[in-house]
Amino acid sequence: MSQQSVNLRIFERDYRILINPDDYEMVTHLAENLNERKASFTQQYGDQPDLVAAVFIALELAQELYQEQESSNDLLTSIDHEVDYMDRVIALVSQQTSTESS
Repeated sequence: MSQQSVNLRIFERDYRILINPDDYEMVTHLAENLNERKASFTQQYGDQPDLVAAVFIALELAQELYQEQESSNDLLTSIDHEVDYMDRVIALVSQQTSTESS
C-alpha cells in the first residue's frame, strides 16, 4: 500500500512522517490531541521541559488505555454470562419442544 508523507507539529516541533493515506485524519487528530494535552499540562504545571510533559502525557494515556481495557474486559465477561444464560434457555426450550413432539 502506498504511503503519504505528512508534516505534523507536536509540542512546537515539526515532524515529517510516512502514513497510510487512509490514516491522515486520525493521525492529525492524534497530533492535535497531544498538543491540547500539552497546553493543559502547561496551564496546570507551568512551563516544564517537553520531555517532562511527554512523560506525564504518556502516563496519562497509559492510564486511560488501562481503564478502557478493564471496561472492555468487564463488558466481555458480562456478554459471556448472557450468552451462557441464553444457551441454557435455548437448551431447555429445545428439550421441552422435543419432549412435547414425542
